[in-house]
Amino acid sequence: MNIEYLYQSYLDMDYYEKFDAVILIYCDFGALSNEERDVLLKKVYRALKPGGFFIFDVFTEALKEDKKVEKDWYCSEEGFWTQENHIVLSEVFHYKEEKVFLNQDIVLLDASKIEVYRSYDHYYSETDLAQILEEHKYRNCQFFYNVLEDSNFTSNSVVFTVVQK
Repeated sequence: MNIEYLYQSYLDMDYYEKFDAVILIYCDFGALSNEERDVLLKKVYRALKPGGFFIFDVFTEALKEDKKVEKDWYCSEEGFWTQENHIVLSEVFHYKEEKVFLNQDIVLLDASKIEVYRSYDHYYSETDLAQILEEHKYRNCQFFYNVLEDSNFTSNSVVFTVVQK
């Protein structure tokens, strides 16, 4: 079996009927803005061969129960953001109408160096996903729950989606 792995931004890819399957993992689909999501869906559709599959995971509406709107801070000598001494101010916001959580981390290295990181977690119902995918001409939408074992990655809030071109 020949498998080709590509390392590039999926928003920049430009292929035409090249792949039998495209897989997007770690709920990256929900990290995109709606506009970026639409670009991705168009590019994946174009890149798939007829009958090809797009497989991806997203957060479900159960994320509302798993994720907390909160503020926190901590000091660290090394860690995820940097290997230097730093302070992290974290805050989670929930925008219910948009069905999205914003995770904001402000990393203070010293008085002159401050970094701000924002990541988004959109969550979807089956109805929302099916409608979005249908608008982009995908068909045979299937949902798979409890694919992952319980972990720190809120697996009970994740659905794997398989659609076909």
